[in-house]
Amino acid sequence: MSRPSAAPMERAPFIAPRHRSWVIRLLRHPTGAVSLGVIAIVCLAAAVSFVWTPYNPSSADAYARWLAPSGAHLLGTDAVGRDTLSRLMLGARVTVVVATVATALAAVCGTVLAVVGTFSYRVVREPIAVLIDVLIAFPTLLIAMMLAASFGGSTAVVIVAVGISNGVNIARVLRPEIRQVAGSDFVRAARACGVSKPGILWRHILPGVTPVFIVQLSLTAALSILAEAGLSFLGFGAPSASSSWGRMLAETQKYVTAYPLAVVWPGLAVTITVLAFHLLGDALREVTDPQLTRYDGTNRAMRQLRTLVGPR
Repeated sequence: MSRPSAAPMERAPFIAPRHRSWVIRLLRHPTGAVSLGVIAIVCLAAAVSFVWTPYNPSSADAYARWLAPSGAHLLGTDAVGRDTLSRLMLGARVTVVVATVATALAAVCGTVLAVVGTFSYRVVREPIAVLIDVLIAFPTLLIAMMLAASFGGSTAVVIVAVGISNGVNIARVLRPEIRQVAGSDFVRAARACGVSKPGILWRHILPGVTPVFIVQLSLTAALSILAEAGLSFLGFGAPSASSSWGRMLAETQKYVTAYPLAVVWPGLAVTITVLAFHLLGDALREVTDPQLTRYDGTNRAMRQLRTLVGPR
């Protein structure tokens, strides 16, 4: 008696793994997409200002003083007849430079302090911890005033002051994160396999703290822009000939009651840009934190399970 032939098994549909990087998730995040769009507009305005502006930002016209927004001057003019939009585009250049260089300086300082303060000997680790606590107590404005008293007010003073003050903040945040990753099982396994300390640092520890590090960079850029505007407003930042947004606020604040729009435009530029970086930091935290993205991963797993099982 022959055995009945088994019915061919129906193959389950292939489910391609969806390893979406945090960059793709950020672009699909509403807040992240909007904040990236605002930052892109500011960077584009800064880049375009090198080759074109509606008018010469430093050209004064006594017959065009305090013009209201119109087709000729989209945002009006200031007390000496300079086009406000052209000056805002030139100020975007200062903002982008300060945010980029100060954030890079803060990233280097913070990473070095965090790594050395975590893996060095106790005789080095404890003084670094004390140094971080001392520098955190100094506000950015005080550091900038001390540097300006020695070297004079300039954009470089703002960059160094912001880089130092925000660098110690990054170090304070990264130290416990690095310590936690360094004590994980996969780092112990790598150490047991004979991987060198630099190899463990570059291959395992630093990638493990990258999400927190990226969020801190976004917040540092926001603080850099705000600090540059505040220091330039007080006279410790960009020189008087510069068209930085903080300098524009300082020049027009005396006319705020008679010509409020002259103060609104640079103030709005600072507010929107700083808010965009803060929102970008929040969006980065949401798309890079595994605890915040766990619910989305569970939903994907349930959808794949329903596809495999099929309708009941």
